[in-house]
Amino acid sequence: MVAPKVALVHDWITTRGGGELVLASLREIYPEADVFSLIWNEEIQDFGVVKTSPLQPLYKLIKKQAPLLPFLPQAVEMLNLKGYDLVISTSTGFVKGVITHPDQTHLCYLHAPIRYAWGLSGDDAVGRMRNPILRPAMQRFLHHLRMWDVASSARPDVYWANSETTKGRIAKIYRRESEVVYPPVDVAHITPGEGKESDGYFLSIGRLVSYKRVDLAIQACLLAGKRLIVAGAGEQEKALRALANGSPLIEFKGRVSTEEKLRLLQGADALLFGAEEDFGIVPVEAMAAGRPVLAYGVGGASESVVAGETGEFFMGQTSQALAELLGRFSVSNYDSQKIRARAEEFSPERFKEGIEKTVKAYGF
Repeated sequence: MVAPKVALVHDWITTRGGGELVLASLREIYPEADVFSLIWNEEIQDFGVVKTSPLQPLYKLIKKQAPLLPFLPQAVEMLNLKGYDLVISTSTGFVKGVITHPDQTHLCYLHAPIRYAWGLSGDDAVGRMRNPILRPAMQRFLHHLRMWDVASSARPDVYWANSETTKGRIAKIYRRESEVVYPPVDVAHITPGEGKESDGYFLSIGRLVSYKRVDLAIQACLLAGKRLIVAGAGEQEKALRALANGSPLIEFKGRVSTEEKLRLLQGADALLFGAEEDFGIVPVEAMAAGRPVLAYGVGGASESVVAGETGEFFMGQTSQALAELLGRFSVSNYDSQKIRARAEEFSPERFKEGIEKTVKAYGF
């Protein structure tokens, strides 16, 4: 039997995030596949030579992604996928709209419908416009983007969703069914510290952008009188430092290495997670290190964290709700090995099994 010719199609390869972990796992399943992306930071060599859209020369010139967003739908439809038997897209709403032919099979792993088009996870694109004069233009743009998003949602033959949360959004927005296959988390390289308890601090780790709600962790720790380490960098760093107002309780680490990230996870009383994520890899990484998670109980974290066993939820997305949880939290109530066991349920092996099961059902 002749092996199928496979194309892996990704929205953009500009950083190493959760979406790129999914793409890397798919590449392990299909090492001979060609990789396509709308734009590509060529310093990221993880996937070999990437085939790109006509937007690539402009991206190389301006080195920014945001100005290209209005042109992404057209760029998606210009990708040439002729000659491939199987197309697997990994998408936050854009490359699920690639044009395939009737004799091709298109399976889409969807992280989310286009977040800012639908206001998902607290992403308010209009509200973030600093110039109010431009807001009506943004509203018109989002209207047309939503129309394209729904129309192009009919193109994949099958959807995988990265969580039950995303499955519900696919059903609501696209009127399509999907199968949940949780994304791979590299739990093998994140382990509980040997004989280690905790170092008496709470931890927030990740990009410092508005929807991650690091502000909740800072305000809650100030209210509760708890020590917090903030690891990560991003556009919100200046505002978050101002919010901390020089308090000795709040320590900013900036961007940290993989080794430092592991050390911080191992030493924390708990990870604080205030975002409403589609899935959320960081809570699983914290559990892999044997540390409990205090999370906003909506979205993907509500599926990965088990209340009373691997962490707790606060149900209002406010600093007061989190501060109250901090006040009654005790790390001694949790078993690090049981927490670790939960994280292992999100291993790359589980992800690959879910993908291969569907692909085999289509005869590949």
